[in-house]
Amino acid sequence: LTKEHIRQIVELMLNQVATSLKEKNITLEVTEAAKDFLGSKGYDPVFGARPLRRVIQNLIEDPLSEALLRDEFQSGDTVEVDCDGEKIVMRPLVKEAL
Repeated sequence: LTKEHIRQIVELMLNQVATSLKEKNITLEVTEAAKDFLGSKGYDPVFGARPLRRVIQNLIEDPLSEALLRDEFQSGDTVEVDCDGEKIVMRPLVKEAL
């Protein structure tokens, strides 16, 4: 698999997460740095992209679920997923008023 193939798989999996969040009226925005980080953590030369599912669950879905349970994100929020060095960070994205 090429780096571009891995990127496409990451985007497909993140779209599934975003779709489930839309039901709660929450938008997911993932930076390019975060996508690259997830791709590098989820790719294995022997297993290909198979570990990627677990990486996205452990680094995105589980922390996001916990944050929702703690009411860190509300209906109508946009959650930005970014990479801060060697970890994934999530924060509400504040839209500027027009």
